Amino acid sequence: MDASLDFSQLMETLRGTAGPLSSQEALALALPDVLELSSDEYTDGLELAISIGVLSRLSPLDLQRLLQRADEIPVRSGEVVIERGARGRECYLVKRGSARIQREERAGTVHELAVKGPGELFGEEALITGDPREASVIMREDGVLLRLQAEDFNALILPCLQRPLASAEAESLVQRGARWLDVREHGTGLGLAAQPAVLPWSSFREEYRRLDDRVTWVVCADRSVDAALAAFMLRLAGYEASYLDESLPRVQPQQTAASTGEADSLQILAGDDPVRIGLEDVRAFERQRHQRHMRKTVERLQAEADARVAQAVEITERRLLAEVRRRQEQLLELRQENARLQLELSRLRSPAALSGAGWSAPRSLDII
Repeated sequence: MDASLDFSQLMETLRGTAGPLSSQEALALALPDVLELSSDEYTDGLELAISIGVLSRLSPLDLQRLLQRADEIPVRSGEVVIERGARGRECYLVKRGSARIQREERAGTVHELAVKGPGELFGEEALITGDPREASVIMREDGVLLRLQAEDFNALILPCLQRPLASAEAESLVQRGARWLDVREHGTGLGLAAQPAVLPWSSFREEYRRLDDRVTWVVCADRSVDAALAAFMLRLAGYEASYLDESLPRVQPQQTAASTGEADSLQILAGDDPVRIGLEDVRAFERQRHQRHMRKTVERLQAEADARVAQAVEITERRLLAEVRRRQEQLLELRQENARLQLELSRLRSPAALSGAGWSAPRSLDII
């Protein structure tokens, strides 16, 4: 595959290709930096999701399958994409535009929970928990969404961002340095040897990004699906996280250690794959590049805002000075008119002008 192929052509190739991608094609897909993208490179949410977002963990083959099955739909500002209370059958990836997630309370007030922009996913929570939609999603502006069906999300995306653990596996992971994270609203004690960090689900969405990203977290909740959703959100934000799944069969610690050793050996073998190593290195570089891009964007926006404020102040000063000059000119004209009227009054008061007139002029016509 030609490295100079632009991103839109690459996506069309992925959607239309029947066979699996070669190693060169996989590397070209993970290397948007060599595609000579424009300064608006991060306005395309699909590219952002593939580079550092929710789709970055997918294998090239799974990514190809997902793009072939996804539906691209244009949306208008104010359009309701998801209604609260509906059953979840799909989720959406924002390719262009933005959407707001809001919930109407009993008092009739509307509470905005979040805003989703390019590269971000929404609607996935109902697919993970199986519960009805908890909020509505309305477009803030015109844009384009990628609609992903539930079966594709569960088969292709979810396994890359979920790691369920049985009790013995979770305890073994905590003994090796991980920490419990309890997201229950009213915990009564888990019977765990290690003290868990407590972050109730009611405040989880607002607070979870403050957790230490150097720690591997093991999430526990009243329901396994709630723990799965919390772990999914953490992994999506870049944390190392797994969750306690009580539905998994309990295993003996010896078996857990053996299986862990086997998994470690498989991981070591997989680490020799140059394509996988290249993809991970490139994605790490892409994350750093995106962070630099965001810092430069913030600096540019701040400079533009300062320039606009200075320009607005200057325009206001000019307008006020012009108004002052206009008022001074009006005052000068009024004074000149007053002087003229005073002269006219003096002329009218002269004895010759008043003889036989029989009237008395006003004593003064001062107006200023």
